[in-house]
Amino acid sequence: MIADTFDRIANDFPVIADTFDRIAKDFPAIADTFDRIAKDFPVIADTFDKIAKDFPEIAKAFYNKSLITNMYIF
Repeated sequence: MIADTFDRIANDFPVIADTFDRIAKDFPAIADTFDRIAKDFPVIADTFDKIAKDFPEIAKAFYNKSLITNMYIF
């Protein structure tokens, strides 16, 4: 479910996908942490997926804010 959410985000917002790719490549520990969270806490992954499905405007705002934040970091 969360993979589908990220796939939808990647398709709709390719810049965000590129940002996450850069983070995963440059900071493998962060990528590993997200993988562990998704595996160890599926409820968290499901919660984000439900938010994205039920409130797409919140998901878009969240990811847009994340993009802006990441742009400052990089």
